Amino acid sequence: MKKYFHKIHIYISIFFLPMALMYAITGTLYIFGIEENSGAITNTYKVESKNKLIEENMADFMIKYLRDNNLKLPQNLVAKNSRNGIQIGGIYYSASIKNIPQNANSIKDSQNITNVYEITTIQRSIYGSLVLLHKSKGKFYFDIIATAFGIALIVLYLSGLIITSFCIKRRGKAVFTFTIGLLTLAILAYLSV
Repeated sequence: MKKYFHKIHIYISIFFLPMALMYAITGTLYIFGIEENSGAITNTYKVESKNKLIEENMADFMIKYLRDNNLKLPQNLVAKNSRNGIQIGGIYYSASIKNIPQNANSIKDSQNITNVYEITTIQRSIYGSLVLLHKSKGKFYFDIIATAFGIALIVLYLSGLIITSFCIKRRGKAVFTFTIGLLTLAILAYLSV
């Protein structure tokens, strides 16, 4: 039985090693403030329109602006709401548009009120894209392997315990170490919330 769990432990850990490294690196750097937009190339364009655009037309307006100005279009042109207005694209390259409210006092001729929109394109680095995958912001394909990785961690720990026969010779030390780890987790989590 130990040999069977030993093989499971080895092959699962080798298969998920790249995933473990990705999560460890992006998670640690994120804690130190190196976020998804680190190294990103961001461009912002202010565009005026005589007509007030409704949400459905904002994406079309943005796509036309990008095309007319020979700017890169995202691969996915399906519009979705985001905190930055309307967005198209994916986590590596995206474009968004939002309405910029204008101060009515600054407009001299109330008959010629223009609406100002801000179009932003962002091309993230590979690291930035990996951070967003870590945060489950990509398409669902990556979520499949991320979920499998979470399950694999449980299997790896259980198979590791079976391989070591639950530390029969050092069970007291193993239980003590587990207890210290559990208390450390609980105390630091409590102090952090």
